[in-house]
Amino acid sequence: MPRYLFTILFLWSFEFSLAQSVSGNWTSNLPASTITEAGSNYSSNWTSLTNQSVISMAAWLTNYTVRVKKIDGVWHSDLGLWIHKTSDRVGLLGSAAPSGNSTYFQLTAADQVFFTTYTGVTLTGLPSFNIQYEIRGLSVTIPAQTYSTTIVYTISSP
Repeated sequence: MPRYLFTILFLWSFEFSLAQSVSGNWTSNLPASTITEAGSNYSSNWTSLTNQSVISMAAWLTNYTVRVKKIDGVWHSDLGLWIHKTSDRVGLLGSAAPSGNSTYFQLTAADQVFFTTYTGVTLTGLPSFNIQYEIRGLSVTIPAQTYSTTIVYTISSP
């Protein structure tokens, strides 16, 4: 039975020397039997856990901008990789809620601003953000094989 295998790798870069981190990866095996209707643009999407990746900030009282893009390995052009932030752990004393994308948006090869935030002082530790992914565009017209892409996060502070 043919199967799709999606491997999402994560890279991150930092424009200064604080130790932010992005943790998590997503390898998913999608059996061909999951796609039950013939035709293109199959209506189902393949979704990761709501906390598939976690972005953790390493300093308080700092403004951050998080950008994101993808670099395709073997990836079918009819498949779209979508991303969104599912939760925020925000500080209590002087911190601002993150602004930017809180709904799904499609990743491209170009850097996009994912969100900006100010990390205030927290009573529960440094701020972190849960990330979820979704693959859209599944169709029986897409050959069953292993597809992979890499997600690159860039975290900067002005």
